[in-house]
Amino acid sequence: MDLPIIVLVIEDEQIDFKLLQRALREYNSIKLIWEPTLARGLCTLKAQPIDVVLLDLSLPDSVGLDTIDAIATSTSTPIVVMSNTKDEQTALKAVMHGAQDYLFKDQMEPLLLSRTLRYAVERYNLLAELHSARQIDRREIELQRLKSHEPDKPQKRIKSNGDSEAFRIRQPNAYKNVLIAYRELLLYLMNRREYQVKPMNVSELLKQAATLLGRGHATPQDAIDAHTISVRVVLAELPEQKNELCHQEARYLLSGLLGHLCYFYKDQLKEQPRSAAIDAEIQ
Repeated sequence: MDLPIIVLVIEDEQIDFKLLQRALREYNSIKLIWEPTLARGLCTLKAQPIDVVLLDLSLPDSVGLDTIDAIATSTSTPIVVMSNTKDEQTALKAVMHGAQDYLFKDQMEPLLLSRTLRYAVERYNLLAELHSARQIDRREIELQRLKSHEPDKPQKRIKSNGDSEAFRIRQPNAYKNVLIAYRELLLYLMNRREYQVKPMNVSELLKQAATLLGRGHATPQDAIDAHTISVRVVLAELPEQKNELCHQEARYLLSGLLGHLCYFYKDQLKEQPRSAAIDAEIQ
C-alpha cells in the first residue's frame, strides 16, 4: 500500500485547486493543502511537514522562475511546477532551477498527476541519500589516507553511483537496450491513443529499463540522457502535428523511469548495511 503524501498546492486560483481535488479524489493516499500566495506557502512549509510542493508560477506576490528559487532556498521540499503556458523551454528552465518536474494544467489527468507527485518525492529523497552515501565514501577515503600516513599515495577509489564516466560509455550494450526499450514504449503510448493495440505492462517494462540503468550505476542524468535521445529518434519518425502529444507521453515515461530507478537504488541502499554485517561476520 502506498504511503500517504502531503502536497502543498501554492495556487492563487481556488477553482484550479478545486479541480486538482476532483482529479485526485480517488487517491486517498494524497492529501492536498491550499495556499494562494508564495508568502503564505512559505509560512506553511515552516509550520508543518510537507512532502512535495505543487507550484504555480503566476502568483500575486511572485511570478516566474524566481518563485521556484524562493522555495528551493528556504526549504528542502521537492517542487513540481504547474503552468498554463505550454512552453518546453520554460519547463527545462524550471528543472534547472530545482523543480523535480513540470506539468501543464490542461494535461494533468489523475494518473499522471498522482505518479508525478509520488515520483518527485522518491527522486528527491533518493538524491539526498546518494549524496550522503558519496559524502561517506569521501570521508572513508580521507580516513584511509590519514591512517596510512602517506598523503601523496593514490588511494583505491571506492565505487559509487557518482561515477564521472557516463553510463552510455561504461555500459554501451546495456545503454543500447535501454534506448530500444524506451523507444518502443514511447511508440506504444502514441499508438495506444489512436489505435487498438495489444496491452503492454508499461510500468513493468519501465522497471526493467531502470534495472538495466541501476545495475550499471547510472545516475538520474544518465536516465534523462537516454530519454532525450529516444524522444529525438521518435520525433524524427512522426509528423510535426504529433510533436506535442509525443512530448506529453514522454514526460509520463520519464517520470516513471526515474521513479523506478529511485526504487532500485533505494533497495540497494537498504542492502548495503546487511552486506557489510555479513562481511564483518566472515572476517
